[in-house]
Amino acid sequence: MVEIADIVARGQQFRLVREDRVLENFNGGEQFVMNRPAYWSFTIPILPRSNAEAKKWRAAIVELSRPANTFEATPPGYRGTLYSRTRVSDPEPLQLSNSTNLLLSNGTLLEINPGFVGGGEAFVDGGGQLGKSLDLNGADANEILFRVGEYFSIDDELKVVTAECTTDGQGKATVEFEPALRSPPANGAALSMFRPNAKFRLASDAAWSLQPNRLHSFNLEAVESY
Repeated sequence: MVEIADIVARGQQFRLVREDRVLENFNGGEQFVMNRPAYWSFTIPILPRSNAEAKKWRAAIVELSRPANTFEATPPGYRGTLYSRTRVSDPEPLQLSNSTNLLLSNGTLLEINPGFVGGGEAFVDGGGQLGKSLDLNGADANEILFRVGEYFSIDDELKVVTAECTTDGQGKATVEFEPALRSPPANGAALSMFRPNAKFRLASDAAWSLQPNRLHSFNLEAVESY
């Protein structure tokens, strides 16, 4: 097992990529064709602070250069929904200073998931749901479950909330989000709200540069894998 040490990141880019095509008809109308479902992509320039940390990153990057090896990551810098932050026990330590919590184990980087304390977790209410909304239950009653722009994940699918979501007196709610679900989650599946994640693979070759001060620079470029 190789653990990734705490890092300094020189900024981050996080993107939702859509490969839809717009076709023009002879009558002047337009037709939209989806080549593949929307997916997440990110770039994190990494500067290890010591030779020992550089060794760990070299090992991780080399293992992840195999396309079959994937890792889970949270959106860079994200610290959970306001609702969840008051209801979870935060695990320590974080692996990365930018809160993209990564850990390499058997060729796979894994997220450390916190646990809800005192109830309040939200679950999928009913199977077979697709599209850009989900019916939920099990949350605390009469609370703002999600605010616009917050993240959550379900079955490694990362979503951004597009409308404020408030629970009713029974702790039920319907959350609206983008992008659309790729597959229906199981009835009763729990949402990840504090450390939402998606599964990624490297989008570039394993490479690093050595600076005159003997610090190694890495550029972590990844795309969602599903």
